[in-house]
Amino acid sequence: QDIFDAVAGPAAWVLSLLPIGLMAAMNSLYRSRNFRRSLGIIWDVATFWPRWFHPWAPPSYGERAVPHLRRRIEVLTEGGGAVIVSAHSQGTVVAAAALAQLPESARERVVVITHGSPLARLYVRYFGELFSLELLRGLAERLGSDSSMKWRNLYRFTEYIGGPVFTDPR
Repeated sequence: QDIFDAVAGPAAWVLSLLPIGLMAAMNSLYRSRNFRRSLGIIWDVATFWPRWFHPWAPPSYGERAVPHLRRRIEVLTEGGGAVIVSAHSQGTVVAAAALAQLPESARERVVVITHGSPLARLYVRYFGELFSLELLRGLAERLGSDSSMKWRNLYRFTEYIGGPVFTDPR
């Protein structure tokens, strides 16, 4: 009972100030480009992971996009064709996940161009158990005989999130 009484007062204040804070955040969303950009990055990262990873998340696009891309690459390489995967920003995460699931026969016929990739700066740094430098380097090596020409990553040093893929971000 004593703990409840001690928490009830602050909880009432927080709950009554919450709508005001949400209104201020909505106002900032419309007025501030940087706030919109930051919120968009958080949204992209949060909606990639399946719901079992965080149950209150919005529906995951990663659960659909990764298998669709993998299957599309498989179909295009079945007849001996080659595929160029060009991925930007969050699409590089989808591309890397799809490449990791490809059979060796299909992976050998793929060339990858990534630009503005958050793989190292964001995913290797914060989700290292699922995306590691070893995984990314291994994927590049398994693309074929000349892996330096099979996966090219383009970036600017001034990018906010995007950057090098195969170097340690720390």
